[in-house]
Amino acid sequence: MPDGGVNLTVDKIREAARLLDLDEVPPENRTFIAHVNQKDTLLSQTETTSADYNTVRTLVNGQIDTFYGFKFLWFGNRQEGGIPLAGDIRTCFAYHYDAMMASYGDIMNFSNPDIEVVWDHRSQSHLVIPKLRMGAKVVLGEGIVKVDCNEA
Repeated sequence: MPDGGVNLTVDKIREAARLLDLDEVPPENRTFIAHVNQKDTLLSQTETTSADYNTVRTLVNGQIDTFYGFKFLWFGNRQEGGIPLAGDIRTCFAYHYDAMMASYGDIMNFSNPDIEVVWDHRSQSHLVIPKLRMGAKVVLGEGIVKVDCNEA
């Protein structure tokens, strides 16, 4: 969904839900992933904070947990990249739980294992820490909607 020169709005959330509905994606277990900059913009809109539009009292905790059938997950700036940002355009995602799955990297690469052994003085023992690379994999493309938001 193109950014249209604006940040995250109720209209963009409504359109993301409509696109998922068109593909007959079940209405339960929908998630919306966005940056905290989008949360700030969304909280400034009357439709998300007014009891006339929304039965969930958003301003009590300053959070938007669920709205328009989506469970919202908010991410800040992350060292590994976080929510994609290209120029002023941040790409957020609306998706159904069944459209994604966990993706694992090499759990044990025996030629170059990524295992750390550390002495823990509190427990007086060695801690063995195997490291695992993980990500996400798209299973059903029609269960995912990209929502571009202009942060300018």
